[in-house]
Amino acid sequence: MINYQEIINLFELAVGQNAFYKGFGHGSIDNLDAVVNRGYPLFFMRPLSSPGLSGQDGRVRTLTFEMYSLDVPKISDEDRRVSLSNTEQGIYDVYGYILDGPAQYDFSMTFGNIVPLIEAFGDKASGWVATINLESTASGISYCNIPT
Repeated sequence: MINYQEIINLFELAVGQNAFYKGFGHGSIDNLDAVVNRGYPLFFMRPLSSPGLSGQDGRVRTLTFEMYSLDVPKISDEDRRVSLSNTEQGIYDVYGYILDGPAQYDFSMTFGNIVPLIEAFGDKASGWVATINLESTASGISYCNIPT
């Protein structure tokens, strides 16, 4: 099973390999302010939910995340259009790295939706938020496999 820390590390690696992004963060939406200080454009992962274990044998785990891809455009509408285009492409580039990059894990990733954000955080940031589901086997879960 790929755990939360491994998921975040994998996305941080993917973002770090992407020349577009200057910052990466994760956690509750309150943590977004700390990432903003690293500079734009930025990529932020917010865990949303998990139904726990499911499937025929109770060994399938799904985690749902929001992925924020944000930038601060200059002034004109054309700059905002370029910013929206670049931030959307950034999400798909990270997705591609996760699917085809050197670090491979046994899980599937599906997009629920992707929605544009404009001036959502008071600093004139614009970009996209994508909802993704990561599904993996829950193999390795055992009553005696808890790290101390």
